[in-house]
Amino acid sequence: MATSSAEPPAVEPSPTALEGLDVDLADLDREYITATYRRGFEAIVALITALVGLVQRVLQDNQALREQVTDLRHQLHRDSHNSSKPPSSDGYAKRRAKRRRVRSGRKPGSSSPGKRFNVSFSGFR
Repeated sequence: MATSSAEPPAVEPSPTALEGLDVDLADLDREYITATYRRGFEAIVALITALVGLVQRVLQDNQALREQVTDLRHQLHRDSHNSSKPPSSDGYAKRRAKRRRVRSGRKPGSSSPGKRFNVSFSGFR
């Protein structure tokens, strides 16, 4: 016995099947999908093609918006220190100074708080 592939045959949708198919997500419910299924294979292919086109447009819009947000963030963080803008355009907020010293992780203070170096003057008279 030869095993048949579960893959449907490659059929290009006819141009007439794609005409007039405007997929609105509000109308895309179980009844609409069932009605499309009953219309046949060409209608299903047209619906999936329209949905793929919609997803591609959404992905392109999403990428464009991400690039726009990145550009706006760069503009927001621009001041006289990292661009050719004059210092008067920086605004009133002062820039935080960078720490030059790297912390070692130890707590500040003496190494042993209970032991102090006390000089005894008992030997001197």
